[in-house]
Amino acid sequence: IRLVQTPRNGSLVVRTGETPAGQLKRCPTLKVPVLGVFYEANAGFTGADEVVIEIRRADGKVQTQAIKI
Repeated sequence: IRLVQTPRNGSLVVRTGETPAGQLKRCPTLKVPVLGVFYEANAGFTGADEVVIEIRRADGKVQTQAIKI
């Protein structure tokens, strides 16, 4: 994940972790890596905000996403 446009009225934190892969009977303990992106508004701010991120897929393609918060 690459941050293209920062939020004007807050900040982002990216955290890494793992989550169960789901219901794969052959691999019941398999965990996959995940990234979580969390937004925190500046003190006293109320209203909408927006960030733009780029995501590089496993096949090398890049997707740009605008996220309204």
